[in-house]
Amino acid sequence: MTLLKNIFYKNHKKIIIAAAVIFSVISFINLHYIINVVPTSNDECIWTPKKIGQDSVALYFNFVKFEGVSWDAGIRDGDRLVSINNITATDQYVASLTLNAIEEGHYAKYVYERDGEIYKTKVYVKKLIDFNSLGFSLMSIIWLFVAFFVSMAKVDGYPQRLFFRVALFLTVFSFSGGFLAGTIGQNPIKSVLLLSNIIGTIWIIAVSYLPFLIVHFFLIFPDELKIIKYKWTKFGLYLFPIMLIVVSGIVGYSAEDQSSAVSKMIGSNFLIVLCSFIIGLISLFINYMKIKDKKQRVPIFIILNSLAFGILAVVYSLFFAERFAGDVVYNSPEYFMPIVLIIIIPLSFGYSIFRYSLLDVSDVIKKTIIYGFGTVVLGILYFLLVYVLGQSASSVFETDYQGFIAAVFFIIFALGFQSSKDKLQEILTRKFYPEQFAFQEILLKFSKDVSSFIGLDNILNFVYTTFVEELNLTKFGIITAQNVDNIFVLKKSIGIEDKNLSLIVDEEKVIEHINEKKKLGLSTAIEREDCKKLFGVQCNYFIDEDIYIIIPMVTKSKLLGLLVFGLKYSGTQFAGKDLELLIAASNQITVSIENARLYESETEQLKYRRDLENAKLIQESLLPREIPNLKGLDISGKMIPAMQVGGDYFDLIKVSESKIFVIIGDVSGKGLAASFYMTKLQTMMRLFCTADRSPKDVLIDINREIYGSIERNWFITISVGLFDLETNSLKFCRAGHTPLLISRNGSISSIQSKGLGVGLESGIIFDSTLEEITIPLTEGQKFVFFSDGINEQMDEGNQLFGMKRFEKVLSENSKMDAENTLKSVLSNLNDYRNKTIQNDDITLVLVKIKG
Repeated sequence: MTLLKNIFYKNHKKIIIAAAVIFSVISFINLHYIINVVPTSNDECIWTPKKIGQDSVALYFNFVKFEGVSWDAGIRDGDRLVSINNITATDQYVASLTLNAIEEGHYAKYVYERDGEIYKTKVYVKKLIDFNSLGFSLMSIIWLFVAFFVSMAKVDGYPQRLFFRVALFLTVFSFSGGFLAGTIGQNPIKSVLLLSNIIGTIWIIAVSYLPFLIVHFFLIFPDELKIIKYKWTKFGLYLFPIMLIVVSGIVGYSAEDQSSAVSKMIGSNFLIVLCSFIIGLISLFINYMKIKDKKQRVPIFIILNSLAFGILAVVYSLFFAERFAGDVVYNSPEYFMPIVLIIIIPLSFGYSIFRYSLLDVSDVIKKTIIYGFGTVVLGILYFLLVYVLGQSASSVFETDYQGFIAAVFFIIFALGFQSSKDKLQEILTRKFYPEQFAFQEILLKFSKDVSSFIGLDNILNFVYTTFVEELNLTKFGIITAQNVDNIFVLKKSIGIEDKNLSLIVDEEKVIEHINEKKKLGLSTAIEREDCKKLFGVQCNYFIDEDIYIIIPMVTKSKLLGLLVFGLKYSGTQFAGKDLELLIAASNQITVSIENARLYESETEQLKYRRDLENAKLIQESLLPREIPNLKGLDISGKMIPAMQVGGDYFDLIKVSESKIFVIIGDVSGKGLAASFYMTKLQTMMRLFCTADRSPKDVLIDINREIYGSIERNWFITISVGLFDLETNSLKFCRAGHTPLLISRNGSISSIQSKGLGVGLESGIIFDSTLEEITIPLTEGQKFVFFSDGINEQMDEGNQLFGMKRFEKVLSENSKMDAENTLKSVLSNLNDYRNKTIQNDDITLVLVKIKG
């Protein structure tokens, strides 16, 4: 299905032209059949069958027209028809078959009976055209002509495609009065059973779909009605025809009298088509009432009235003509002729489309004629010029060089013909399309100037000024991406009521749609038929705001925004050359916006990098520059940030010759903001860590100070240890941080005292839950303060380094000093993560008790 669709779109114009040519030829042949081949022979009376006995049927003359051809031949009401041209009139079919075989203007030999006497006479044969068939055939031809130009103007437009399909199916519908009409001796197609059956089958399919195509078209023209948006509506429009095809096939092929069955089928389908036009009339009236602009109402008003007039003509001919005539169609055919006025329907479409630029066809037609004529004239002038110069050269140069000189002149002028033709088209556009010429000039100038603007706001202001003030657009908007969850917001607009518009756009779906359109050589503009597919229920916003065209701004498979347009200043939609220019201008806008974004992004990056460098210098200045020297302690520590500035922190604060605070912390966050809290924490630690304070006292004071200033979604985990060599003990307190590990002689133990993170609670709960423990110091112990960046480091398979591996490394290095143990841990971490990026800050402080 997709392959067929792609083939169609790549060759759409060729297919439309081929279909239009083929169906035009067929429709004119069918018209010829209606007028010249299958008209019913008319003897200006009717034959009424009456039973004679049990099995016999006789035909009696009735409604013999006064001074008609039968009257002049002496026939009167009540006479019995015996034979025509020596063929016994056993029933109506035989009699009709015989009479229809006689050409118009010839005489038929009638034998009739009156009061038991047999009479012979000659009746002049007239031919009666079926005006119903003639009317629909003419309508289908005109509709096809209009639909061809409508489709060529916008080959990918959904209403245009439907309009063209209606034309094709109307053409087939008219076969009932042409190819499928008449009798075997009269219609040559009826003599070939296979051909007749094929055409009949095609006709059944066409007439089954036609009414629903007509309804579908009017439900979306000129705008979609709410009912067509329901799934069941479209489903029904294509399911019911299938049911009709099945029913028609069963009835047609199982009937004993197939001729009678076909006649009934034709009659019922006429009624169904009539009903479809009535539904179309109602739909069009609803759409007409919804249109607020008086200018836009005019063409719809013309079509609405013409459609009503055409429907009345059909209704009159089918139901009232015989009453008004007071006679049958054979005697007063002029009373049945008004149905031909049904042609006013496609004529009104053609007039409204070409006169008021409905579906933007008018410009296409005018340009085709004007540019075509101009190009032909220019070509003739070029030919004459080459001829004159060639003749002049003949009189100057020798005969041997005349052919060469003529060829040179021809090549020179051939090369200049295209540029001359383009210049001529520019002149014609300026003369006949001043609005479009001005539009082109403004957009061309805009495309050159927009690239010179720097800064997103300046670019958007320039775009807004150009489109609103210079192009006189009354409904226009610029919607830009916010780089957050596919959110797009309205930045600038005129004529749009909701100034705070925010959309959630499936960027991937829009990009895919655009790429598909490009692949098929179609316009990338998003029109109403694509809107619902791409924007879902949000499309109703564009419909309610009378937005007709949406042009996506795309660069490098990234959707930067949308330009939305209402109607042009003249009240018509953008299409053709105008739409191409809008897309070209939007491409230039996209490049400028992307450059502005890159420029701003680069500026921000430079500023950010500069800030980070400064913060890094500050952070490095806060960490211990050297390890304090205390007899009996071997200390080593290091912090490796995941980013340029991390959220981890450690400090070594010597408060006396026998006491030192070891602090390790982790701010819940990374980057610049985390470093600010770390700076604040370091300052407070330096202030509160004194010889007379315990780790618990310090943490209580820190929490009280931090809680009032830290953001509610931030907190800090801290472990504080106070090594006292006089008492030979360690006082340890933990505020939500990782446990303290103790390594000795290859065994590892874990100390995990109670405590909440700093900044989570004001102090009541924090103070009461904080637990301080005292650990005696013995030779060979190694105390390990660490952050979760160690045990949560991942490898290429997203597996954690984990506590077991960490403890194993510590156990293997229990005899080593603090510095070498630290190096071993970091080396194992690097080997484990291999090429995986470090995902968190790593901080490690080791304190070994010496003898």
